Amino acid sequence: MGEGERAARALVLVGHGAAGHPESTRSVEVLAEILRARRIFAEVRAAFLKVPPFLADVLDALQERTIYVVPHLAADGVVGGEALARSLADRQGVVVCKATGTHPDIARIAAARLAELRAAFALDPARLGVLVAGHGTPRNPDSAARARALAESLRRQNIGGGVKPAAACVATAAAFIEEPPSIGEWDRLLAAPDIAVVPLLMAEGRHGGSDIARLLGIEPAKTTEPFAGPFALKGRRLWLLRPLGTDPAFAEIVLARVAEAES
Repeated sequence: MGEGERAARALVLVGHGAAGHPESTRSVEVLAEILRARRIFAEVRAAFLKVPPFLADVLDALQERTIYVVPHLAADGVVGGEALARSLADRQGVVVCKATGTHPDIARIAAARLAELRAAFALDPARLGVLVAGHGTPRNPDSAARARALAESLRRQNIGGGVKPAAACVATAAAFIEEPPSIGEWDRLLAAPDIAVVPLLMAEGRHGGSDIARLLGIEPAKTTEPFAGPFALKGRRLWLLRPLGTDPAFAEIVLARVAEAES
């Protein structure tokens, strides 16, 4: 379906949101702004599962015949795969797309961020370890599986050095907030002298803004810069990147998810 046919339809981007953490909505709002400016859809709205504007209220206010709902979530886990499906089960004309965080292009976005970090600090890729920090939950294995898959993808590909992929393979690992191995075990999981922590989270809020920093043993970063650090920890240097889902490049993933649903 072309862009002209989409113009009579609506797009709703759905985030988790966290009460008491207004920054938890910002990544979804930014993506909505980017896509609204492109005028592909009649309306583009942001909605959330835990804070207003709630998804049900946003859907009630839209009059388009078909509404594409794209979850800006890291996995099709407890929230993306279960709670969202239940909340939309009786909605007519609503097309639920796959979560943005499960798209394979997240590895490209993560690699671009790592390349930016390396360039800023002249880091040697052979001395750089990458920790993918995920949420994880024993209630659903998909969350941890996505983080492990991203870590493996980054290990196998060129992470931004302009060298052959085989030469750019670095040590990678995945660790979690709510299941083992804990993010606090980063020094046991990786032996590299320089460590880049890549949060596989779609927003800042409580998890992306403070929980990961707390588990690493550093102060939460109050910055819009793409990374914080270096921090001197346990004889190493460590950088904490902003949550992956804050990258504006996710706008293209949103459109890819809609295109998949249309096909």
